[in-house]
Amino acid sequence: MKKNLLAFFLLFSLAAGAQELRNHFSVPGRIENNILFNFWQNPALTGYEERFNVQGGYGMRWLGLPTTSPQNWFGAFDVAMGSKKDNSVGFVYQHNRDNFERRTELQLYYSAAFRIRKINQLRFGISTRYVQRIMNFYNMTYGDQIDPQNGFVYNTNEVYGRQSRGFPDFAAGLWFSRKHLYLGFSAVHLTQPDQGIMGVSKLPIQFYYNAGYHIRITPEIYLTPSLIVVNRTNIYYVQPSISVSYKNHYLLLLSYRNLNTFILYGGYQLKENLRLTFGWGFPTEKELRAVQSGQSFEVMLRYRFSFKKDQTSIEGVMEDNNSEQDTE
Repeated sequence: MKKNLLAFFLLFSLAAGAQELRNHFSVPGRIENNILFNFWQNPALTGYEERFNVQGGYGMRWLGLPTTSPQNWFGAFDVAMGSKKDNSVGFVYQHNRDNFERRTELQLYYSAAFRIRKINQLRFGISTRYVQRIMNFYNMTYGDQIDPQNGFVYNTNEVYGRQSRGFPDFAAGLWFSRKHLYLGFSAVHLTQPDQGIMGVSKLPIQFYYNAGYHIRITPEIYLTPSLIVVNRTNIYYVQPSISVSYKNHYLLLLSYRNLNTFILYGGYQLKENLRLTFGWGFPTEKELRAVQSGQSFEVMLRYRFSFKKDQTSIEGVMEDNNSEQDTE
């Protein structure tokens, strides 16, 4: 199944025609956002690279679970429109499944950019999505199935009721970049939708804060320390990261998710506009390793269409960037 899925994404990406790849890592604020932060986490990043991007991926978590490990598939595109590329739209399809639930999400995004001295910009984005949840009650266990001597051996008398629920959800975000610094903020579940199937279960508003700074080591090497903080019902989850890029073809990133799981990412430019990224997570806490392995796996492919008419503006941005760096 994994091999077939990977082959599908490879064929899907290679089917499109290629032009020249934008010099991604050398422009301040241009992060590898489908590793650190994606536009479905912050709508303001929709169209951020001013290209027509198509990407897809597959991931698994808790690989050591005795039952089905949680799995995720996604496909997405975003495109910047207009002569100045100040307005962008995007679409995301996500499907998550585990032993008890299947969740499908269809998401629409819009962002607007306000430019300040060419390379500095403020972005605002909004999104709406529709979520469909389907529960598999037959894979669950209940108290009336337990035999004191033999465990779960009896049939349950539980009345299941309905097994699915659909609901809309909304999010908004801000993004600011200046020279080597970028800052972001987003809020999801703005209307606190009810996702409950057997009862009321409202999703709390969740806030994302992130920041990063690009450090130019040489003209070919960039180092980027960054931080993501998630606030969920006044509980904070911290994810510090550091990445290094080399010649626009190689990317290595180390992230410490929730301060209990190291995630190592490696990105490679297969063709001019095609990037393949692998990620592997392994826990640092003994409890995670013992109970569920805690390991995770991700693979992502992204194809970027280039617009010939943008090459002049890109070179202008690069010249402005180099001149600013020379004067620092």
